[in-house]
Amino acid sequence: GYLIVTVIGVALPGVDPITTVIETIPLAILFETSIWLSVIFEKRWHPVATAATPA
Repeated sequence: GYLIVTVIGVALPGVDPITTVIETIPLAILFETSIWLSVIFEKRWHPVATAATPA
C-alpha cells in the first residue's frame, strides 16, 4: 500500500525531493486513515453472536 502511495507521490509534478515528500505525506495519512476507518466500521457491521440464539 505504501509503495503505491510513494509511486503516486513521485509521479506528481515537482522535481525536488522536498516537494515530493510534502506531496506524499498527505497521501500516506489518507491511506492510513482509510485503513483505520475500515477496521472500525467492519466491527460495527458484523452483528455479535449471542449465546441464546433460538433454534
